[in-house]
Amino acid sequence: MDSKTDKTVTFSIRTTDINSTITQTFTFEELKIDENMSTQEIKKKVDEIFQVWILDNISFSCIIDGIELDEN
Repeated sequence: MDSKTDKTVTFSIRTTDINSTITQTFTFEELKIDENMSTQEIKKKVDEIFQVWILDNISFSCIIDGIELDEN
């Protein structure tokens, strides 16, 4: 087995009020992470990918009743 497929990254998010969990595991290869990168480089890349993954998997909104929000 190729060593790149041995290393994986698992992302997980959980809601507290309805106890729902989303978990997804990726290989370094799927995330286009070179296992020869330094630990700091890997951490930075994983953090960036994780932020995108969260936004792709969570729908959210903020509504303030009775207040008109000015964009200026």
